[in-house]
Amino acid sequence: MGWHTEQMAITKRVLWHSPGKAAGFLISSAAPGAGGNAVYCGHHNIQGCVFRGLDRLQPDGAVSVRNAAGTVNCVMERVDVFEANTLTASQKLVHMQHFAPTASEQLTLLTCWPFTGNSHCVAVVAKPTE
Repeated sequence: MGWHTEQMAITKRVLWHSPGKAAGFLISSAAPGAGGNAVYCGHHNIQGCVFRGLDRLQPDGAVSVRNAAGTVNCVMERVDVFEANTLTASQKLVHMQHFAPTASEQLTLLTCWPFTGNSHCVAVVAKPTE
């Protein structure tokens, strides 16, 4: 899953490509099991609702990612819910850290929220089990 920029009157904005009915793997993130931050985005209320209920996950819960290389089992570390529509530039930078590379291996799942709208984001951060 990728993105493109769009020129606005004064600034540029980033538009993410839709993952459709599946969870989309962010092309600039690390591959699962290869170290670093493996980021997946998915819809919660349209096109298959692959991440419906992501906001209800709890720390210490289990999540697995399966790809051609195998399965990576993780334990959820935290679930962040944050407002997305009226953020300042500095607040946006803080939340963009969910997409950033990491020194240690982790899995990040992202979706919009609540079910009846898209004013917030949910980010689930999980670490591989030993």
